[in-house]
Amino acid sequence: MTTRAQPAKRKAGPSDNAAAPKKLRCSISERPSLQSDTTTVFVGRLSRAFPVDNKLLRTSCDFFHDQPLTKKGKHAGSKQVRLPDNTIRAFELYLGWLQTGCFYIVAEEDADSPLSDYEPVDHSDRVGISPSEVEREKWYECYLLGQNIQDHNFQDACIDLAQEKIASGNQDMMIAACRFYKTSPIDEAHRKFAVTVAAHLWNTERFELVTRIDYPKMFLEELVAYIGPRLRLVTVPEASKQTFFKNAGCQYHAHTTLKKPCYKETHPAFK
Repeated sequence: MTTRAQPAKRKAGPSDNAAAPKKLRCSISERPSLQSDTTTVFVGRLSRAFPVDNKLLRTSCDFFHDQPLTKKGKHAGSKQVRLPDNTIRAFELYLGWLQTGCFYIVAEEDADSPLSDYEPVDHSDRVGISPSEVEREKWYECYLLGQNIQDHNFQDACIDLAQEKIASGNQDMMIAACRFYKTSPIDEAHRKFAVTVAAHLWNTERFELVTRIDYPKMFLEELVAYIGPRLRLVTVPEASKQTFFKNAGCQYHAHTTLKKPCYKETHPAFK
């Protein structure tokens, strides 16, 4: 009597572990929405539309979540937020930072890049600006965006970006820090950053130019208040740009005064 060979057992595949649906025939009323959960953000004076996933927008702040829902025009059904006073390139940098925790800010064409559509300083008499100046303007636009949408995490990241740039030997960023004083309100930790950068990293030539440059009055007052008492006891030495921020930690972050965790603890890219 011959024995019939047993068929080989099929290896379990991914589909074997998937839970079978309870039923295939369902009510139309139970169908999930076919629209993605997005917010359309209109940025700049040209109102460029950015449809952005709400989960991404809620990564760092509640600003977009707290905006009222509007249902007009071709974007009906999605929340709409307008940021007319901020730049398109700053918002693009913000989206990149939300996704990766990095600022994709350096470009080969920066030397010929046009000025932004929000420019707090009048450069109308200038033919062109250097790549370093373009990067500085992008950085400041990012800081202003963070101010507008109340995202202190993004602003703290801007502070860390400035530290990285200054440590590379860049002079423009050391001067740009005092522009914080032109925004309102300005966080105490960010003011401290601007003042300590000036006190310890400005060279003698930069101090000699103080009377010829229109620095914010409050910045100059706090700079004198920082340097004055120290001159009574010791000198205020010029520090190395490469090592000055080595152990800075979070002392220049707004979250320290807001009693909130650092973005490096909450941002998905740093986990």
